[in-house]
Amino acid sequence: MNDLPTAAVPKVIGTVVLNGRDDVRDVVSRFGDQAKQMGFETVAALGTDTAVTPLDIIVGIGGDGTLLRAAHLAHELDVPVIGINLGTVGYLTEVEP
Repeated sequence: MNDLPTAAVPKVIGTVVLNGRDDVRDVVSRFGDQAKQMGFETVAALGTDTAVTPLDIIVGIGGDGTLLRAAHLAHELDVPVIGINLGTVGYLTEVEP
């Protein structure tokens, strides 16, 4: 018998997004569509939805600055964070779109 704890599969994904660029809006839209098709719910992690919706994970979509904002929030909520790189440097973000 395995006594190791099993990680819960996240169901609610909070997003922290770099605003103001069309390419970012496109990636966020595609991300939300794919997440919904896979049975996940996405909410704006820095929006008013967060107050009533507990998050299981936070995804930062943008550059390193966006990921730093996402990481700060993830720390406060004690949830994991991952970054999707749409910036120019991308030292901190983990995956490409």
